[in-house]
Amino acid sequence: MKFLPFTVATLMGVAGIAHSAPVSYICEESAITEGLETEWTAVLDVDYQTGAFRQLTVKNKTYTGFTMNTQAVNVWNSMTRKGDAPALAIYEKDYDPRKIDGTYQIGLFGAAEGVKAGDVIEIMPPFGEPAYYCYKKGSLKDKIMTDLRRSHNARVTGQ
Repeated sequence: MKFLPFTVATLMGVAGIAHSAPVSYICEESAITEGLETEWTAVLDVDYQTGAFRQLTVKNKTYTGFTMNTQAVNVWNSMTRKGDAPALAIYEKDYDPRKIDGTYQIGLFGAAEGVKAGDVIEIMPPFGEPAYYCYKKGSLKDKIMTDLRRSHNARVTGQ
């Protein structure tokens, strides 16, 4: 699908997101119920001028061939509550269109309540794997979430 003009203008006009180099993120599990909370790195490479997806590297795998789904962006944004970050882009790739969970999706989110545009992505793997969030390395959101992980892990280990 092609970008809607509004989406392109949004991506290009957002302060701090108009870069073309790959961006590193720190990812974490969406919900931790017990044990140590782990983190890992993801690198997202998107051309913010055209909206073209180049690649995502996460958990030692590199993914290509994702396309922008403007309908998913519109649906997401129609359901946001006050203070929620709007979706700037949702990229997806079908691995098995016959299965309801056969699509891999990546959401790139805009600014909201102290978070800058592009600071948060959500990765939604296919085939029943849990979704998780990633935070741009060095961003305020990354620092907050890193402190929370460290605090949680310190309580678990008794340190």
